[in-house]
Amino acid sequence: MPTYDCVDEAVIDATPSEIITAFADEYAGRTQWWMPTFRARVRDGGEWPKVGSVRDMAASTKPGGADRRDAVRQVLRVTEFEPDRRIVEAQVRGPFRGTVEWVFTPVGD
Repeated sequence: MPTYDCVDEAVIDATPSEIITAFADEYAGRTQWWMPTFRARVRDGGEWPKVGSVRDMAASTKPGGADRRDAVRQVLRVTEFEPDRRIVEAQVRGPFRGTVEWVFTPVGD
């Protein structure tokens, strides 16, 4: 089975708390700033990134985006959360296996 490591980095003009809140709002359905390319929803009224919360995710860059039949679909569960520092999610269903780790490192003022 092939293995992979992917690293994405971004400098965002916001605090870690503001970034986490923006994603939590998207996953709760309060915003839709990532549509149509990406959609994620937390199951059963859970609060992301609370440990144990589960979210369904779909993504595609093709026309029709996340609603396409061939969109990449995954289920992820939060396994670790250090407020304003780190979130770890386990990929529990979908084409990829492993973990997703979000690390928040403030830079400058």
